[in-house]
Amino acid sequence: MYDSLSSYWQFLKHPKLLKFSKNKLQLRSDFITLLILDYMIAFLVMGTLSILLHYKLIKEYPLIDLTKRFGLLSAGFLICVAAPFLEEGIFRYQLRKRTLSIYFLTISLACIAISNTANDYLKIAIFISLFLIAVLCDTRFKSMPKVKSYFLWQKLYGWFFYLTAVIFAYVHLSNTKGLTVADPSFILYILAQLVIGLSLGYLRIKYGLIYAILFHASYNGLLFLIMALGGA
Repeated sequence: MYDSLSSYWQFLKHPKLLKFSKNKLQLRSDFITLLILDYMIAFLVMGTLSILLHYKLIKEYPLIDLTKRFGLLSAGFLICVAAPFLEEGIFRYQLRKRTLSIYFLTISLACIAISNTANDYLKIAIFISLFLIAVLCDTRFKSMPKVKSYFLWQKLYGWFFYLTAVIFAYVHLSNTKGLTVADPSFILYILAQLVIGLSLGYLRIKYGLIYAILFHASYNGLLFLIMALGGA
């Protein structure tokens, strides 16, 4: 467990593309260690939220209850199967694809900016501007010698890795009714998603996309089980 935490910490200090590891023992250790770590952080965040809400220090925003909307079995499928496949395909697949990463990041930032902009003309201008930036960046990379472009990509990679996790967490604002970035407490509401986003990115880069999907499904599965038992 210590080796897994140490390797993870070293990666977080300097995120970079890694060669796929085929060490099954290390994979098992990393998987279990990160799952325990992410659960601990999630429960710590939930505990902190409960205390702050109890003393009315922050505003309460109710979570969207999928079981009431779709039923227990359908909600379980969405949370434990559909969400891991869909979200990992969108957020983590691109982490080993330079061109996709560039377009994912710029288009995601454009969508976030647009969602917080009222003027339709400004929305169009933002999207076109960021899309053109993506095209120019991708063209620039492709015009460079392979060695030079590789080292530049490694140098910039940390930004793409961390921004992917931030965007992943931001999207999960939609899990909570009425919550927006206008309320600073939004950070607490999505902190657990930010942390698991880092773990999922690490597993995707080190072992492959399928292990990020399995980790995501395992994490959601236990939380869904706790939620289902709590509502029983």
